[in-house]
Amino acid sequence: RPWHSLAQAKQALIGWELHPMMFEGAEIGEYMAKGHEIHFALNQDRRLKLGRTRMMKTVILGLIEKYGFLVTRLYRHDKNKRLVERFGFRQTHQDEQYVYYWLDEETYNDCNRNTKA
Repeated sequence: RPWHSLAQAKQALIGWELHPMMFEGAEIGEYMAKGHEIHFALNQDRRLKLGRTRMMKTVILGLIEKYGFLVTRLYRHDKNKRLVERFGFRQTHQDEQYVYYWLDEETYNDCNRNTKA
């Protein structure tokens, strides 16, 4: 866990905007954005649902339309790497702590050319 106290967490989140993620009229989670950087939190009841990938790809496409492009980062050994890549994000680089990802409309379309969104 990157923070050891609530005060540290609050300090780290200064400047981030929190928004609901909507899909077919239902709130399925939240995302936080700071500029083009984005992170998702899917509601527990939506995490194992059939069609989760289609649902998230639909949400992500809307966010690309809103922001133009998206970036995100994961800790180097984060178990969600495959999931982020399944949503269309492509790794750009890494450092000692993080792996960085990029997604724009062209990258999204390349990822989904032969699959259903």
